This record gives sequence, structure tokens and C-alpha cells, in this order.
Amino acid sequence: MAPEAIRKYFDGLVARLGRAIRLDFVEFPGSHPYQCHKNVDAYTAHHDGHRPVRGWLVTPTPGVHMFHAHSVVKQPSGRLIDVTPGEEHRTGLLFLEHLGKAADYSFLSVHCAQWFHPLPDTLLSDRRHSWDDRHLTNFNDSLLPRPGPE
Repeated sequence: MAPEAIRKYFDGLVARLGRAIRLDFVEFPGSHPYQCHKNVDAYTAHHDGHRPVRGWLVTPTPGVHMFHAHSVVKQPSGRLIDVTPGEEHRTGLLFLEHLGKAADYSFLSVHCAQWFHPLPDTLLSDRRHSWDDRHLTNFNDSLLPRPGPE
């Protein structure tokens, strides 16, 4: 994915923040911290009717949002649960489901696993933030265009 496509993707997540789901944590024996994708795959393999959902944990803060690639479980009722233990209390984390191709999520979850994203200019009341490549701090910088001479 090109840097502009990545920006647009995370702009879309910011636009959907109002639809973020507060997760409930459900203890799952054998799950390991920081292994959400494996934990979810193991859980769904042992629970009929449950399916993995890929997406992002969201930590909104003024002027910038922090996104972490994350997997959760969708129960047959449609409720999303988190089966990955963490060092802190896990209930109540905000989650946004990935909407799009699985291949895009595979790329983003590796190259942008922890992403800091500014709010779109249209949502900022002060215009101190601008869109440029310095905001791509968590992106694999080998994929960024190199600045030319000024």
C-alpha cells in the first residue's frame, strides 16, 4: 500500500470512531499476552459459531489517535469479545473492525501495527497539524518517498 492509501485508510478509521465497540474481556485458558491473532484463531477453532474479527484497538487523544492491530472474537449473538490477556485491565477497550480486504489488513497489521494518526484537517479546530510524511512515523520508512532537493 502506498503512503497516501495508508493515510486514507486511517482517515476512514478516524471517521468511524463514533462506532467503536467497547470490548468485554473473556478469560480463555491457554491464551497469551500480545498474541491476539493466535489467541483468537485458537478460540474460534474450539468454539463453534464463533469467528475471528480483525481490526484495531483505538486510544483517542487530543489531536492524534493511537491504533493497535488487534483481533477479537465475534460470538454467534454478534457480540465482540477480547480473549487476549494484557498487563492492564482489558475490559472497556475500544475496537474498530477492519473493513476491506484481508490482504490489506495483513499488510497494515505488520507495517502499521502501532499507528499514530492525526485527525483530518476538517475535524481540527486549530490548524497546527498538516498532512506530510513526518506523520508516518510508524510506517516502514523504506516504503516512503524520499524528499528531493529543495
